[in-house]
Amino acid sequence: MQWLLGGVERTDGHVATRRFGDLIEVEDTAELLLHHPGGVTTSFYATLTAPQHRPVEIELDCENAYVCLRGGTEGGLTIRWADGRVDTLGERSVTSGGRSYWGVSHELLIRDFYEHLEDPEPFWIGPREAMASMEILTEAYRLSGAGPGA
Repeated sequence: MQWLLGGVERTDGHVATRRFGDLIEVEDTAELLLHHPGGVTTSFYATLTAPQHRPVEIELDCENAYVCLRGGTEGGLTIRWADGRVDTLGERSVTSGGRSYWGVSHELLIRDFYEHLEDPEPFWIGPREAMASMEILTEAYRLSGAGPGA
């Protein structure tokens, strides 16, 4: 969300192992509120505990439109404009070894990275973007009493 909507000034949230503590060594659930400059707040929820595979979804409730981006075989982009118009764009498709609800973005991004290793220009996602995400996660762990400085 920080990449789509701008930096995060403050994080509220929690990460926990709710269901699979006897099976995995990492958290299975995370919920966050991300406070962006200008007063925009986004909510984030992720879990591995759903009873069935769920697609990854990003929903944006904007002033003039509602935007839903959904991964997976039935995914794509839907924009419901305030004036009643609806625009849709289907999910790209490639043969993938990943889970269907991941969509194709993971594989396409990794492929793009490797195809550009020899380019003189740096890859379009760099360490700065990675560190911004890591800072959000580090703060979520700290708030949960599980990270550095907790």
